[in-house]
Amino acid sequence: MLRRRGALLAWGLAFALALTACDNAPPTSDDPVPGGELRVAVRDLGSLDPATATGRGAMLVVSQLFDPLTTVDPKTGFAGPGAASAWTTAPDGLSVTFTIPPAKFHDGTPVTPADFKAAFDRITRKATNSDVAFQFEAVKGFHQVKIAGTAQTLAGVSAGPTTLTFLLDRPFQELPLYLAHPALGPLSKSMAAKPAALQAHPIGNGAFKMAADRSSDSIMLQRYDDHAGSTALLERIQVRLVADGDQGWRDFLAGRTDVAEVPAEAIAGSQARAGRSGFGPFWAALYYGMNLKNPNFAKAEVRKALSLAIDRKQIADVVYGGTKEEASGIIPRGIRGFSDNACADCARDTERARSLIATAFGGRPPEMIIDHLNASPSAEVAQAIAGDLQEVGLKVALRAHNSTDYLKLLQAGGHQIAELGWLAEVPSPDGFLAQQLRTGSPNNHTGFADPTFDTYIDRARASANETDRLMAYSAAEKRAFELMPMIPIVFFRNHVGVAPKVRGLSIDGAGLFDATGIWIAAS
Repeated sequence: MLRRRGALLAWGLAFALALTACDNAPPTSDDPVPGGELRVAVRDLGSLDPATATGRGAMLVVSQLFDPLTTVDPKTGFAGPGAASAWTTAPDGLSVTFTIPPAKFHDGTPVTPADFKAAFDRITRKATNSDVAFQFEAVKGFHQVKIAGTAQTLAGVSAGPTTLTFLLDRPFQELPLYLAHPALGPLSKSMAAKPAALQAHPIGNGAFKMAADRSSDSIMLQRYDDHAGSTALLERIQVRLVADGDQGWRDFLAGRTDVAEVPAEAIAGSQARAGRSGFGPFWAALYYGMNLKNPNFAKAEVRKALSLAIDRKQIADVVYGGTKEEASGIIPRGIRGFSDNACADCARDTERARSLIATAFGGRPPEMIIDHLNASPSAEVAQAIAGDLQEVGLKVALRAHNSTDYLKLLQAGGHQIAELGWLAEVPSPDGFLAQQLRTGSPNNHTGFADPTFDTYIDRARASANETDRLMAYSAAEKRAFELMPMIPIVFFRNHVGVAPKVRGLSIDGAGLFDATGIWIAAS
């Protein structure tokens, strides 16, 4: 999976204007008012180092502490200004220059373009082992730093007094959107000198700063009034670790928490208490991919038969308890370029699946192995798929792996039918298509290599016209389904409860929110 997570939502200006308009009126429950504390329950609160932070809790904190170069417009899904006020792309698409206006870190020191370069170099180094590094795959020197480990700095990133320039190996018009990843903020000199401090008290450039060192189960953030962008209305954000989703929901119902995940069993009746602002598409999908180097999967008809055999509705409704959506394509809902029913062979048709298998193997199909993670719900999904494949006449065995061994298996190409997932931090179709299926991509675990698909991807990446770019990505997705190297299973969804007194909060597709526009209504 591509880690992690999300782009900041640009709500601040609208609320600043609303506040100005109401300066002469007495506050009411519907008027934005400064102050107050937002209490958020999370089930994970691991590393606060942007390079290694994973999970909704840690990334939520990182996204408030750091401003990346760009943001994501919540209405269009396009890149907008963040820490960079503007950018220009060369006519050949091989360089992009960002203008970075004056700003300050939380310790009062100036933010410079060199601080962004320092962060990007550190994230990309092979020794850092950061999945965020793949945001820079198009940048010159990426392979030497991330893959080979023969360099320590990205040759294609250069910092001037007020600008940061990226030189690319190939045109990549989605780069400004990729740079909205919340982990791609600048690295202050104090943090660069002592990176271990990022775990206890990160110093960033965002709208909130650490009020104190983190504890084992909570983090308190305080508004940073010298923020270069919108000044937040909230005074504080408390992020608190809970043992499980049920505990967070109990706290929410009791009024001890303002934002919490809704457990699967509570979703159906939660709208009156949870509102709808925390419900919507999550930029993630589960797939199963075939190892195309294995002769069992050499024929596209076999791969399509596997897809036609799978009961996605049963998996979404029963295994996931109705918290997921049947996948209808590679690009999930909420991502630019999503299309309903992009995959014609993703609707269950057991009769056609049996026919394709019989034709391909002459009535003597080989045993197939499903490789999957040994955790729940991965094991249950694998069991459901195995049952579906057996129903259409296939012999199937299950092979479970821990996460470390599973990654090694994928990298070594020792898998057969493998559980794959993709989680995006920004709403670009490129990650779901190119990262997983383009020839030579480090994240291509199927071995898929198709010149036609690659041509569509390259055309999309090079096109400065949004319509043309999405048409090329759509053509790439269509081509992938003609050959079916990867089978979509389910799309993910957000289910987050937001207390009625909390205004201006909207969860994005990465499961995060921009707190600068949030306020607490008077009771």
